[in-house]
Amino acid sequence: MINLRFGRSHFVPFIFFTFLFLSQTISAQQLPLFTQYREHHSLINPAAVSWGYFTYKYNFNVGISHRTQWQEIEHHPKIQHLHGEYMMKGKSNFSLLTGINVLHQSSDPFYKTGTYGRAVVLFTENPYYFGIAAGFMAGGVHYHLKISDLETLDTEPILNDLNANDLTNFRPDVSLGIYFYKQFRKSFLKGDNIYGGFSIPQILALKALKNENLIKTKQHFFAVLGYYKYLNQDSFIEPSVWIKSVPNAPINLDFNIRFQYSNVFWIGSGFSTNDSVLFEAGVLIGENFGINRMLKFGYSSSVFLNKNIRNEFGATHEINLGLAMDLKKKP
Repeated sequence: MINLRFGRSHFVPFIFFTFLFLSQTISAQQLPLFTQYREHHSLINPAAVSWGYFTYKYNFNVGISHRTQWQEIEHHPKIQHLHGEYMMKGKSNFSLLTGINVLHQSSDPFYKTGTYGRAVVLFTENPYYFGIAAGFMAGGVHYHLKISDLETLDTEPILNDLNANDLTNFRPDVSLGIYFYKQFRKSFLKGDNIYGGFSIPQILALKALKNENLIKTKQHFFAVLGYYKYLNQDSFIEPSVWIKSVPNAPINLDFNIRFQYSNVFWIGSGFSTNDSVLFEAGVLIGENFGINRMLKFGYSSSVFLNKNIRNEFGATHEINLGLAMDLKKKP
């Protein structure tokens, strides 16, 4: 039996199948990385509140993204993420937030599709200015490993062992998180926002493929922290960090800083401790055109600093499209 498990490398989520012929245990980050990780907070932390609410007070948002990773590699990973959420302001010290996430990851011969629902409780009198949130995300993941597409140095023993059939399975998945945010209303920080949170995705840690020890999910530990420093009512600078930890792996950190100008556009840059750098840019259409909603389009690219690795793997590209609005207001 081939004994392969994810969880070790902090930046390689899909390459396990390239090592199948080695018949050994390897570990890797299982959950996808994102360059514009602020657009994926609901997936990273199920208790997170979107930028649309504590920045613009929009209680509904929806977004979709596409990521192509390491383009020089044949069958390189591709990731699509669809998400949405709705804030229901309470009449007491509690408010509720609900949402959905649909995530599809593919890198032939391995495919993974997850569908999740979110439920969040916010402890606050006014959720626009301050909130402490606790939430969970629950759903299921469909795993599919195409045995017929495996290319190894010693195929026959592997195919005999796995009966040359595709491996599929559907497993439950649960994530937990806590989150906070605050808009300062006094002192020299007046108008600025701070946010942060901690989450544990894949808390169940199950075998992904039934009756096979090929893939075993691992608990991940994520933390995010960011700060909005407003230069005027509509322009700000936002430094942020995403901390990722997997058992038996080095801690990985992503640092980013972006500048948004007057609800028109933003630019940003950053780096990761996996020795890569990123650039991002985007445009906004909304209140600057007299519309009571905000449409965002963002693009980012990241590359490894090491020339040899960069030439071997290539660049990673990501696009994001988001829409935020207040459902109680007319367009």
